[in-house]
Amino acid sequence: MSAAPRRIAEHVQLVRRSARWDRMRARAPRLLFVGATVILSLLGARELVAPAATSPAAAVGASVDHRAEDLAQRFARAYLSFDPAQPGARERRLRGLVPDDLELDAGLVAREPQRVLWTQVAQNQEAIAGGRVIVAAAGVSTQTDPVYLAVPVFRDDV
Repeated sequence: MSAAPRRIAEHVQLVRRSARWDRMRARAPRLLFVGATVILSLLGARELVAPAATSPAAAVGASVDHRAEDLAQRFARAYLSFDPAQPGARERRLRGLVPDDLELDAGLVAREPQRVLWTQVAQNQEAIAGGRVIVAAAGVSTQTDPVYLAVPVFRDDV
């Protein structure tokens, strides 16, 4: 029995430290968390009171050519609508929207009646060759998913 207390006594060390220092070390993680929370709250409040200046992307949106977007949507409606009972109606609608050197069917072979339920501009961007490329999304009666149609638009009157 005398050997066991001696082994324990060999591993025990007397260390003198300040109790104040131990308390500060124990409180440090909590103080860092509270400090970070206060700083982030102040930054968030500053953003609410004085928001950052508008981005360049917002300024570009002000120069949208609504006439070109309207033309693209009218073309999408005329191009995607088809009634086999009146095959000439589609060509008449497209005649004023398509240049004379292009064919009016432009690759679309319509076999069954199709109506355009809605159109919306999905994208409007500057084309590399000049003009704009406007992507019109259209809901058609024969599909559940929208159809996307890229329409190049060139303006003569600008």
